[in-house]
Amino acid sequence: MSAFRYRAARTDGALVDGFIDAPTAGQASIVIADRGLFPISVLPADVAAGARRSASRRDLAIVFQSIAALVSAGVPLERAVASSEALARGALRDALAAARTRLQQGDGFAQALATAGGVVPGIVLGMLRAGERGSQLPVALEQVAKHLEQESELVARVRQALAYPLLLAVVGVASVLVIGTVIVPRFADLLGDLGQELPPATRMLLVGSSLLAHYWFLLVPAVAGVVALAVEVVRRPVSRLRIEEALLAAPFVGPVRLALATSRIARALGGMLAAGLVA
Repeated sequence: MSAFRYRAARTDGALVDGFIDAPTAGQASIVIADRGLFPISVLPADVAAGARRSASRRDLAIVFQSIAALVSAGVPLERAVASSEALARGALRDALAAARTRLQQGDGFAQALATAGGVVPGIVLGMLRAGERGSQLPVALEQVAKHLEQESELVARVRQALAYPLLLAVVGVASVLVIGTVIVPRFADLLGDLGQELPPATRMLLVGSSLLAHYWFLLVPAVAGVVALAVEVVRRPVSRLRIEEALLAAPFVGPVRLALATSRIARALGGMLAAGLVA
């Protein structure tokens, strides 16, 4: 089943927008027509809404822990979502507000969250759909909260492990810039007064230092342009797919990423089975 965004006309001529789960776009159109509507456009939800960056695992974990606790205590889902909006921020808060409106219109929770267009990860939506179909939504919410908490802890550990190497890299680059623009030019005059032919490596160092000291105002925009171009390329789905394939083929990074993806899939599958989805 996939989520589709549709625009349809009612018998009075008014246009309505909504989301529907169906195997294909054609079957989604049939279901829309059975509701007494005249479908105008039926597009996949991710294409129609546009890809958006997923919210942080920490924010998602806090929000879903709150929703799961309230629903398990007997609070209606709509009120639980409304109470948890204050814990969210940015796009996630907007997604919860939109989801609450969809819930009032009769949509399922997973279908309502799918309108955010990528703010909530697809694996979370899948676990929620499994819980709704198995009439085990409270269990699914608890599984989602646990999954997101584990993801948040993993991300925090990775960031903590990378903090020191990143600090060393920044300090190293700053040191190289200071040496190349301040210290080496001072030694260039002393080496030139010796009247001896310098080694090729030393000459290359002096040339690089001279270029860096005199043309830094051109180097900074060039580096910024390269970074902006790289970010734009990474945003494209085709480029991201090639980057992911290259990372999976890398000697050390590939096995780690494969093991991480496998653990996520296994954890999500376990959550779906616990939420009532029959294999």
